[in-house]
Amino acid sequence: MRCDRCEKKPCGKGNPCIETDSEELYSDPQERKLFRVSAEVEALYYGEICRLEEIMEFCRRMGYERIGGRPEERVR
Repeated sequence: MRCDRCEKKPCGKGNPCIETDSEELYSDPQERKLFRVSAEVEALYYGEICRLEEIMEFCRRMGYERIGGRPEERVR
């Protein structure tokens, strides 16, 4: 798709093709935190640390203690 050549929709002029109410996307506090933390980590560390370190930083900021596996497979 070439939005820059579109004459039928407003995207050719830099406007969104589809009108949406973005307030609805941020209504859940947990999702809002996820969006904010991911943006912070990207802004602070993009190109500075490796992807694994970015994931670890994201998890720390989200307060995750464990990722992956099943809950019953606790590591002790």
